[in-house]
Amino acid sequence: MSKHGRVLVAMSGGVDSSVTALMLHEQGYEVIGVTMKTWDYAANGTGKRVTGCCDLDSINDAREMAVSRGFHHMIIDIREEFGSAIIGNFTSEYMAGRTPNPCVLCNTFIKWEALLKRADMLDCELIATGHYAKVREEGGRYVVSKGMDPGKDQSYVLWGLEQENLARTRFPIGGFRKSEIRAMAVDSGFPELAQKSESYEICFIQKVPELRGEMETVTKIRYKDKGTPATISMDDEHVRVDFHAKVKGIAPGQSAVFYDGDDVVGGGFIDREPARP
Repeated sequence: MSKHGRVLVAMSGGVDSSVTALMLHEQGYEVIGVTMKTWDYAANGTGKRVTGCCDLDSINDAREMAVSRGFHHMIIDIREEFGSAIIGNFTSEYMAGRTPNPCVLCNTFIKWEALLKRADMLDCELIATGHYAKVREEGGRYVVSKGMDPGKDQSYVLWGLEQENLARTRFPIGGFRKSEIRAMAVDSGFPELAQKSESYEICFIQKVPELRGEMETVTKIRYKDKGTPATISMDDEHVRVDFHAKVKGIAPGQSAVFYDGDDVVGGGFIDREPARP
């Protein structure tokens, strides 16, 4: 019997998700690793990925690490859902002259749903991922905040997670820097993990919760954007963003994410060009 219960950990085969699983295992959780197969690399002309996750080598890396530490690992095939929902959206958005963000859609509508479904089937109270972010409960709500490492913070791509999903989600590496995570991999006996290239994962929702009137925020219009002070206001269907300084590169189809300090207060998809002076 585990000390803390059972947790389903999304494992891409990279260093971040692998150390996430190791940390939870060492803390006394019963870890079940799961790797999601989203794309058939061999059938589409390549056996290896350039970025991303879950090619055959990465799947094997995740499984071997899990087996070496004595916890279960499984693979789930979500290629059909991924192809119809994510690739279809990617194509249609480009044809409409917008800038698609397929990973945002994938993590909320495909990956998070798949994780929670398997967690319920396996009696896992929690799910965990290797995102550099934090989540806490405050005033009866769950709040996503920036990760400690400013160069790796992934709170931008987590703006869409619903409250019921956040209640069951843990981000164990959010309080660490990337260099510390790589060192943990080496100290745990997996030096090859510390040298692996990055994988990129993100997630999403559709509204700004409980927003009334106007609010002062720092708004980011892309993942690596430093953010710009802005006033946001909401009507029945849209959020208006009035930046306090000129912002370049606003692209319909990307996400605008709103921060109060380090906390994510909401976000939305950019659906129109900025007003011209």
